Amino acid sequence: MKTDTNLSRRRLLAGVPAVAAVGVPSVATALGGLRTGGDDPIFAAIEAHKRAYALFDAAFDAHDGDSPEVDETSEHEWDAFWDIFETEPTTAAGLVVLFEYLALPHDGVGTTDSNLHFAFNDWQGGRSAAAHISDSEWMTMISGALRKLLPT
Repeated sequence: MKTDTNLSRRRLLAGVPAVAAVGVPSVATALGGLRTGGDDPIFAAIEAHKRAYALFDAAFDAHDGDSPEVDETSEHEWDAFWDIFETEPTTAAGLVVLFEYLALPHDGVGTTDSNLHFAFNDWQGGRSAAAHISDSEWMTMISGALRKLLPT
């Protein structure tokens, strides 16, 4: 059986909303039969960042942004954020969720810039993702992850 590997904008947009309704396996259909099975480490990396950010946000609010607890939770949040960029997705669903997460606004910094934009801009004085992985290295990792998922 030959799988159609042509991904049209219409096929992608038709399948992605189904993820919320029926779960992760629908992503495989939307992406032309790409593999989705197994544990994908990107899900854990994103969840770890969400938890770390929630702890930082709570500490920031509780201490008006100025305390050792804020500094500590901020460092933990940054580490979790960079882990996302150093974690290679292993499933089509993981790639979709990663891209959706990176497209979200980076909360708490007074900007509507996306997580991806925030990561690769050095407005934090050396705290950009480029200090961990360059944008071209990251894109090479992501394209390699996608290539591994393509049907042979």
